[in-house]
Amino acid sequence: MLNLPACTSDQRMEPVSRHLDNGLPVMLLSQPWLSHAALCLRVNAGSHDEPLAYPGLAHFLEHLLFLGGEGFTAEQRLMPFVQACGGHVNATTQARYSEYFCEVPAASLDGALARLLDMVAQPILAEVDQVREREVVHAEFMARGQDADTLLSAALGQVLADGHRSAVFQAGNRDSLPVAEVAFQQALRAFHRAFYHAGNCQLSIVAPQPIEQLYALAQRHGRVVADAMATPRVLPLPMLPWRTEHLRLNLPGAMDSLYLGFALDLPEASAVETLAWLQSWLLDESSGGLVAGLRERGLAQGLQVQVPYCHGGQALLLVSVCGAASAPDCLALLLDWLAFVNTHADPARCLESYLQIQSHRLHGMTPLALARYWQESSHADTETLSILLQQLQEPLRRCTVTADNDVLPGWPGAGFPLRMACAPALSLPALRGYWQLPGLNPLLLPAQQLGAVLKVSAGFAWLPAPKAVTGQPVPMAVWHARCCFTEPLEAELLLGLAQVSLREVRQHLAQLGINLTLDAEAASLSVCLQGSASLLPRAIALLMPALLHADAAHWRSAVESAALERQAMPIRQLLANCSELFRRQPIDNVRLDLATLQQRYRQVHVEALGVGLDACEQQQVEALFSAAHPLPVSAGLPLVASGQHWRTLAAEGESALLLFCPQPDDSALTEACWRVLGHLHQGAFYQRLRSELQLGYAVFCSYRQIQGRRGLLFGVQSPSCNGAAIVEHIQAFLQARNTCLLELNHPALACATDALSRQWQVQSHSCEGLAEHAWQAHLAGLSAEHGDTVQLALQQLDPDAVLQAQQALSHAVGGWYVLSNQAPSR
Repeated sequence: MLNLPACTSDQRMEPVSRHLDNGLPVMLLSQPWLSHAALCLRVNAGSHDEPLAYPGLAHFLEHLLFLGGEGFTAEQRLMPFVQACGGHVNATTQARYSEYFCEVPAASLDGALARLLDMVAQPILAEVDQVREREVVHAEFMARGQDADTLLSAALGQVLADGHRSAVFQAGNRDSLPVAEVAFQQALRAFHRAFYHAGNCQLSIVAPQPIEQLYALAQRHGRVVADAMATPRVLPLPMLPWRTEHLRLNLPGAMDSLYLGFALDLPEASAVETLAWLQSWLLDESSGGLVAGLRERGLAQGLQVQVPYCHGGQALLLVSVCGAASAPDCLALLLDWLAFVNTHADPARCLESYLQIQSHRLHGMTPLALARYWQESSHADTETLSILLQQLQEPLRRCTVTADNDVLPGWPGAGFPLRMACAPALSLPALRGYWQLPGLNPLLLPAQQLGAVLKVSAGFAWLPAPKAVTGQPVPMAVWHARCCFTEPLEAELLLGLAQVSLREVRQHLAQLGINLTLDAEAASLSVCLQGSASLLPRAIALLMPALLHADAAHWRSAVESAALERQAMPIRQLLANCSELFRRQPIDNVRLDLATLQQRYRQVHVEALGVGLDACEQQQVEALFSAAHPLPVSAGLPLVASGQHWRTLAAEGESALLLFCPQPDDSALTEACWRVLGHLHQGAFYQRLRSELQLGYAVFCSYRQIQGRRGLLFGVQSPSCNGAAIVEHIQAFLQARNTCLLELNHPALACATDALSRQWQVQSHSCEGLAEHAWQAHLAGLSAEHGDTVQLALQQLDPDAVLQAQQALSHAVGGWYVLSNQAPSR
């Protein structure tokens, strides 16, 4: 039996389940140390429940609900409300369910819950709004048509047994959603009536408030949801037999890869968690695992695992071997590993290990992740695990897909454009791997010495954990660190190196709910760890040696790793490469030999800031380094140049563009004004470019810090506009806002500044928020008191100061820095 450390008893994670008077089931989880609350409403109906005549109707309805309900319209809707209080909101439509979820400061839970249930239960569904929103759905359809994951899922759906709903187009576009037809309007409203009622939905709430208070809130606002009624269910048709078991698929811009689909039949009550266990083993980075075996033979660069469909006892599992040097060899090794696991794994022992690790992972989840997690009622068991391992051995359950850039014929059928063809079976060699079952997570081994002393000096700043709103101690901790190199190194290379050298570490951390984020710029590499305070010192001891002692093989893999990142959506690639906005000259690492690169990498010192660790834990972390001293004050940044500066980043697909407008100086008054501008512009920018101009579905505006500089960031991905046209639209928007802000009065400004102050206070009551404020101030070379000075300036602002800041913004006084996947027009 494994003897893993238990989670503390005062951090119970099992929600309380109740029903409202109208029959709506609710799951309530109280965590008194939280500063935020999260909501998730699941409707047990999705794209497989919509009328066949109107593909995408369920997804379209999801979009329409955000336009408002009878109780809250215009700026009182959920999305503006959540954005105004600094929260997050989104939704998803899957095959058999749709989810609507948000995370807000705990004090805003009442307002968020009222708006969420109102929009879901009593939407307005005005036809004029539907016409506009259909164009947004169409833009999303166009973008997803270039996404490899979307195309793969669609391809597998096409070759399942005839009649299965996975073969039907589900996303929706301009042609499949005939808004003007009476029959469509009747179908849309009939779908809402049939499925959006208390008997077919479930609500989960995670918050610091006591259970009874949460239940009272749910009872009061849940009245708008229609009473429970019978919901007829149609059992899905069988997935097997495949219409073809071997496919070739064209994925533009992607490297040669192998994909293996499994059509599985599992007990519904335990399918989700059992598949999650399998995913953790497939992705295990330890020596003797599948990933290591593929890399050691030079056969693949990485592995991805997805579950595109899981419902009613059916599941579609997709294993992707990225950059497959030889598809037959990769497939042979994968099947050999599956056979080894089926023979050697002890289901009871596997389940025990998984459940204990899962218990730790839950304690590291955000409130929103927990609210969504508890929507699933699945619980893994040994019987389902045995069934799964056996079915993975059955050849008739497998479909093999090879992908490349070769020209292939179009596949008949509506929906996403698939270019693929049936292919002959791969001829497999007799390959055998040297496999081992995954061992115990090193973070859960008995604590001895945390790690060997690193020959690196480090500067530290330590802050105590903030008291939560309820006064409860916060069990979480955050650690920021920056590796500063004496000589410059390419940011993309540094990030690729970190991603490669930390593969195994990242997996160990993620298993226990410790979040790792990476960032890089020329001459520095930054990491952030967030998770359980009791585990964080061990996590740091595991991470830093792996990060600082990269070997030659890691360097050689860094460029390949960066190539995989370039397959993401264009706007995501731009966001991941924000450091390019301010780069003047490229750093030519191509001419540097491996020895020189490694020598430069060794010339490093570390700057770190931690929040939430006690004195003993702080000493354990400091002892990892050869010398520890107080964190030095960062030097101020050089002034930015006015005017427009354009940088181009190669990223295939739709036009995508980031425009960063830095503040002209770092005074508290200037920052207060620009934060107000970000608050006032974000909703209007989204409304103008996404809803009215219908440029695309990836549209945002927010106040950000990039490379130590603070300002406004605008982002757009569009299927119809090039980069230059997007900039013109942003210019026109800002000019129109100049006129709008002439009417800004003291009450309206006070409303904005009060909202920003509340956001700041809420963030300061969470470990991650406090750590982020302090760390960003350090990177910007600002004093520890700067934030308080900005808050004071916010309360003293007048409309004239904001208008002057708007003029500076629209005239690019602090510069307009553009990063686009297209060169500027001449």
